[in-house]
Amino acid sequence: MSNVDRRSELARTGGRNFQSVIEREVTSWEGVTKRRGKFGTVEFRLGRYLLGMLPLGGLIDERTVIQRMRDAYERAQDRLDRGAGVMV
Repeated sequence: MSNVDRRSELARTGGRNFQSVIEREVTSWEGVTKRRGKFGTVEFRLGRYLLGMLPLGGLIDERTVIQRMRDAYERAQDRLDRGAGVMV
C-alpha cells in the first residue's frame, strides 16, 4: 500500500483499520492475549511478558508495529522455554 493510499485510508477510517490489522495479526500468535492498557492503549502479552502496546488514537505503521511485537514475542518464547528447561 502506497503512502497516499495509507493516508486516505487513515483519513477515512480514523486509524481503526490499521489497529484491527495489527490486533488480528498479533492475537493470532499462539498464547498472545490482548487487554486494555493504561492511558488509552491496548496491551499484547505472552504470559507475563509485555510484547507491546498499541495506542487507540494517532498514526501508526502496522508493519513496524507487527515486526517489533514479533521480535518481542520470539524473545519472550525463548525466555519461557529456558525457564521450563527446554533447550532450542
